[in-house]
Amino acid sequence: MNWIDEKFSSEESLKDQAPQLWQQVRSAIQDSCASYNLRYAKSPENNANCTIENGKRVRVQKKIRKVQGPGYLDDLTVLVAEFKDNPPRISVTGDDPVKTLELEIVASPLGVVIAPAINPTSPDAFAKLALESLLFPTGNYRDVR
Repeated sequence: MNWIDEKFSSEESLKDQAPQLWQQVRSAIQDSCASYNLRYAKSPENNANCTIENGKRVRVQKKIRKVQGPGYLDDLTVLVAEFKDNPPRISVTGDDPVKTLELEIVASPLGVVIAPAINPTSPDAFAKLALESLLFPTGNYRDVR
């Protein structure tokens, strides 16, 4: 196979398999929220609420308690994971624009993976990367579990 055939094969794999990888990531995010709710949320109001939007977006909302002067302020935080087609990638945005995350989906000898291709990220590892700071806030926050 020459380089043109390899390029074509890689592009076709990516086009066919990237949506399937997104489905795995979406399931991993939903499973993570369900596990969090089962094991950590002490009441339904403290759940991580996961909503599928149009098949290409997952919205996760969770109440966190911010330290505000001598007291606390309850705040609803939102995280959105989204599959984008061209080029295939998954982005994660939230209330803090500094923590925006966007990783490409690439074809590799292992199949279609979430980049970086040198150290491919599994759907579950991506879910952890996207959700950990939302579900387990540190710093100037008090967990509301």
